[in-house]
Amino acid sequence: MAAGLLSFAMPVQAEMAPKDFQIIGRTLSLLSSRPAGRVNLAIIYAPDLPASKAEAEAITQILTGGLSVGNLTLLPIPLAIDRLGDGLNGTTAAFVTQGLTNHHETVAQAARRHRIPTITTDMACVRTGKCVLGLRTEPQVEILLNRAAAQEAQVSFASAFRLLISEI
Repeated sequence: MAAGLLSFAMPVQAEMAPKDFQIIGRTLSLLSSRPAGRVNLAIIYAPDLPASKAEAEAITQILTGGLSVGNLTLLPIPLAIDRLGDGLNGTTAAFVTQGLTNHHETVAQAARRHRIPTITTDMACVRTGKCVLGLRTEPQVEILLNRAAAQEAQVSFASAFRLLISEI
């Protein structure tokens, strides 16, 4: 897995697929907290935004029943943006769907309170420091880590992970 940061505007990621969540699972296994077993992944979406809701439904379908990745089993926890308060309790990470630009600060604050990483395909969320990790898998795998966002959420990764990613 190699990563690179491109300096031009990136197109929106194609629809998420099981291979994308294999990468997310492997990434989560490199958290310093070393999660194992059942890992609840919050899927944050806005019910009033059709694209966000559709992406959350597609991801939930991919992960329903659990997706095993190494020693982790990813389980979806669909979470509407207006239920962030206690909705992140018991989650290991949060996936931020597309189209939530107006909610990025709210999501970041909630993730910081729960000390969990936010993951997205919306690289603007990562570049602005509101999301910890950005993921693209086409045409090649790219993982972008916002170091400041990770520190604010008190999230850290194994040092080997840093060899595989780009940091800002």
